[in-house]
Amino acid sequence: RAHLKARAVHEATGLAAIAESTMVYVEATAQKPASERVFVESDESCIEALIGRARPVSEEGREVVFVTETAFVSDKLALHGYGELR
Repeated sequence: RAHLKARAVHEATGLAAIAESTMVYVEATAQKPASERVFVESDESCIEALIGRARPVSEEGREVVFVTETAFVSDKLALHGYGELR
């Protein structure tokens, strides 16, 4: 998502752009499809709500995954970084 944001800002303004996208999610189980997104925002209240929603049905060993992506786009260069912490 970060590269889409940076590219859109660059195309709209003609200026170099930097963008970031961060997401936290709990690994899916058979009870909930992995493609279902509960929250898109990354503020602390949403993260706490996500953890609270998952806790009652969580099985031992389910992982919480933190994903971050950063992008830079200019006329001459496009850079993209991705990181995942489990």
